[in-house]
Amino acid sequence: MSQPASSTPDNAFSERYLDALRDRDEDSSGLEAASAGPHKLLELPEGFGIFRLWESPEKGHKPLAVFRERGVALRFLAVWNLVGQDRAFKTPGEAGPQGVPVESGGETVGRLQTFNDELLFAAHVVDSLLRSPAALAVVLGAAGPAAQEIAGQILALSVSEGPADVAGR
Repeated sequence: MSQPASSTPDNAFSERYLDALRDRDEDSSGLEAASAGPHKLLELPEGFGIFRLWESPEKGHKPLAVFRERGVALRFLAVWNLVGQDRAFKTPGEAGPQGVPVESGGETVGRLQTFNDELLFAAHVVDSLLRSPAALAVVLGAAGPAAQEIAGQILALSVSEGPADVAGR
């Protein structure tokens, strides 16, 4: 027997307890926990919504985000879980004679000639995508047929002739 749709999402904790929690400050893991998934994309009348896997509009859940275009929604879906995570790459902030050290896991893994926070974050995103086959598949799927076909050709070539260590637009 099916249950009628509720206007409030199910929760094992009482509303009183949840209200008391909402009055507290989040610690550093709060943002990561708030964005934790897994997530799914659902088509809505106003576009495409990102929901946690166990959520649905029929159960009264609101989407975490809504986008008009599916492709844009897929881009956000792929990186949603990266928000709040410790960055894979950091710098101590001090440039030395050979540039700005880049650290990962407490070790120096390279150097940049000049500090570039956007580049460090982009490398963090790529590192995270490489550790998440599901997110990587979403990115590839969002790329569209032409980009997927060309990527397949590049991958096939890299298997037969070695990695193609070239990037560009």
